[in-house]
Amino acid sequence: MKIGNKAMAAVFGTVLVMGLAGCGAAGAGQGGTTTAAEVAAPQAALKDGDKFPSFKATDIATGKSVDESVFKQNKVTVVSYWFNGCSACVNEMPILEQLNKQLKDKGVGVLGVNAEGDSAAEEAKGILSKQGVTYSNLMIDPSSEGAKVGNGIMAFPTTFLVDQNGNVIGEPMQGGIGQLEGSELLQRVNDALAKSQA
Repeated sequence: MKIGNKAMAAVFGTVLVMGLAGCGAAGAGQGGTTTAAEVAAPQAALKDGDKFPSFKATDIATGKSVDESVFKQNKVTVVSYWFNGCSACVNEMPILEQLNKQLKDKGVGVLGVNAEGDSAAEEAKGILSKQGVTYSNLMIDPSSEGAKVGNGIMAFPTTFLVDQNGNVIGEPMQGGIGQLEGSELLQRVNDALAKSQA
């Protein structure tokens, strides 16, 4: 089959964007797989001002139940979606840990969300331990409304900022952080903090 220049450019562009953004979404939906229906019609991504959907989840490290009320604990919560096989996701964990420690006293929290199913929990727990992560990481119950967020993510890691009322602040950020100082993430967190105190 012969592919035209426009089609080839579209394919190349998609591959390039996914490569720059981090890890692709293949195999990373709730339950560890992406269905044909999810690929054809993913859930709409959350955007600025949207309410983060209600969810039931389990903390990977402690086994405790968590829900959307977790956002009330901080002025700003950094929510990072990741999966076990995503090197960009795993590599940014120490940076998110640094952010968590650096800004905790100012009312900023970090929350990781593993986009795989319960069968990946033990491997995820090992990754978190190896990376020295102390911030909470969740596995969202696939039957809860909040599971749709993970299904709509097309590149990992994807990071959201959420205020204490559960509202998304700004557009989601795709791809690894790189480093904390001078990063878009740190700038946006500081801006969100300033607005919460105004």
